[in-house]
Amino acid sequence: QSPQAPLFSKFMSSRIILIAITMAALVLVLYAIQLAEHGIEYARTIAFHALVVTQWASAIEFRSDYESFVERIKRFSWPFYLGLLAAVALQVLAMSGPARQLLHLTQVSMFDVTYVTIVSLVVPIVVIEAHKYIGRRYFNKGHNAPHSPSR
Repeated sequence: QSPQAPLFSKFMSSRIILIAITMAALVLVLYAIQLAEHGIEYARTIAFHALVVTQWASAIEFRSDYESFVERIKRFSWPFYLGLLAAVALQVLAMSGPARQLLHLTQVSMFDVTYVTIVSLVVPIVVIEAHKYIGRRYFNKGHNAPHSPSR
């Protein structure tokens, strides 16, 4: 590519904006639900967890610009999955270990952690997969282009 070429195409810029809006909306909705049910400290902890988990989903999806999650997951990448495992381990320590007090987090129920984890993984993946599908289907993105490097 030319050195004058934009860092991100319009299509990729639209994905970045779309996922930012999705993550913000999801975190704010989960925060509002928990605020109404449990109070501010609990809601803040849930929002923190949701934000972290949406970043995992984003990392999983951004390993490829146009290739579907199902196709991409078939190619195992030790460095990627070790990094993801480290991120999960750090989050477990943040939510339940001594770092919880340092981060001003509170104890939350396993049910809430589980449902927030599932929702925060699934929603961004579905949104990005839809964007990838639209790119492949309607903008002929990714069909003849080389695959994205493993991230």
